[in-house]
Amino acid sequence: MSRALAQQIADAVLYEGYLLYPYRASAIKNRLRWLFGVLYPEAYCRSGADTSFMQTECLVVGSGRTRVDWTVRFLQLVATEAVEREVACQLSFPNSVWERCDVPKQTLGTSVAATVSFSFPGANERTTGTVMCSAEPLASNLYKLCIRVANESSLEQEADRDQALSRSLISAHTNLGVVEGEFVSLLEPPDESAGFVGRCRNIGTWPVLVGDPLARNWMLSSPILLYEYPRVPAQSTGDLFDGTEIEELLTLRIRTMTDLEKSALLADHRARQMLERVEQMTPEQLSRLHGTMRSLGARCQTNLKPGDRVRLRPRAGADILDLALAGKAATVQKVETDLEGNLFLAVTVDDDPGRDFGWEGKAGHRFFFRPEELEPIAVTEGGS
Repeated sequence: MSRALAQQIADAVLYEGYLLYPYRASAIKNRLRWLFGVLYPEAYCRSGADTSFMQTECLVVGSGRTRVDWTVRFLQLVATEAVEREVACQLSFPNSVWERCDVPKQTLGTSVAATVSFSFPGANERTTGTVMCSAEPLASNLYKLCIRVANESSLEQEADRDQALSRSLISAHTNLGVVEGEFVSLLEPPDESAGFVGRCRNIGTWPVLVGDPLARNWMLSSPILLYEYPRVPAQSTGDLFDGTEIEELLTLRIRTMTDLEKSALLADHRARQMLERVEQMTPEQLSRLHGTMRSLGARCQTNLKPGDRVRLRPRAGADILDLALAGKAATVQKVETDLEGNLFLAVTVDDDPGRDFGWEGKAGHRFFFRPEELEPIAVTEGGS
């Protein structure tokens, strides 16, 4: 289950921006597609805005039986189609024994480093590159893993963007899985690892935990900024290649395209599959996309509900107005989730003078706090 969830998110990242509405190859935004994770040949990266490499660094907690499997994935443009490519390897901790026998390795003190070369045929020239890996012990059973991906394809200095794209790594990202160990969150690390997070240098990519939140055994290093444990909504019927748009809106737009516009999609087999899927959607499938409130797992869990009595405990560094309410008793009025999936509880303070004037529907002013900033008030016999 955890692996399937991780793969689902990685596939969404791989095809993000592959083809955008109105899905015509002639549209300007589709002639300049693949905006994320493009590693161009070094000869093309003259302006400084483009890059030929990306680097992932993350932390692994392991022991003598720990193994890390990693896979670098990207799209390669061959003629008019995008072909999926993979470069994979694995290593073990703490001895850092590389399992792939043809990978040259070099011991660097207590660290280990290795380089894996790859080459894939293209329409005219091959797309080539390297993946350099290293594992460095930081503390007892804690290691820093570094994976650096570089495009080393040859290219003439005067080549244009289309020529460069034909030898580029498109939507490049890295999947990492660990056996008999776990990854450390770089966004919310435990106290004992927080000091080591600052040593991780990620370039052009951001590692986040994916899969099962209880396992911590999968990580996706993505060129797109993601929160941890992202999910593809259960209501989704398939790829639309544009995660920044509302799925219901895109689906309805596709259904209203003219026959001439639809015919322009048929040249690309993924666009053709998308069109066929959308046109075959049932009314029930379409209705599930409308007005859906989505929960984001552990980030949206609380036992508090409207009517519960709480005491306000604002976190350190909170807004000064929130800090002024520290220790006050309040009542939960509503549980809400923002657009990024963060959970907040709207509360009214018991001694709010606004209640005397009938403000906010006679409930007083509403203040918003995170669940961890609210301490339930136990109800005892005869009062609270």
